[in-house]
Amino acid sequence: MAVVRTAGLITDTFTENGTLTLPIDYFIHGIVIAEDSGNSVTNLKIGTTDGGEQVMAAVTIPDTGKYTVKNPIEAARCFNAEQTLYVQASAWNGAEIVVSLLVQKL
Repeated sequence: MAVVRTAGLITDTFTENGTLTLPIDYFIHGIVIAEDSGNSVTNLKIGTTDGGEQVMAAVTIPDTGKYTVKNPIEAARCFNAEQTLYVQASAWNGAEIVVSLLVQKL
């Protein structure tokens, strides 16, 4: 998976559990998830630990749907070290999603 970093955006495409890396001193102020393959994703969550929900609690993303998190969980919005974020779901169902983190350097 190729990670694209532009000013204010970290994005990647997932078809299975994977990770994103948040650079040091970046603040997450929103998350946008898009599913365009026509398959839903069950219990998608984003955490700072394997299996965790520290950034985004589990949600089901509908087929051909978009999901926006305007206020990620407060405790996990900014890190003072590079942080691996785990993007995981209980069932991918053949879905392909694009996860975009809206970020700002502090």
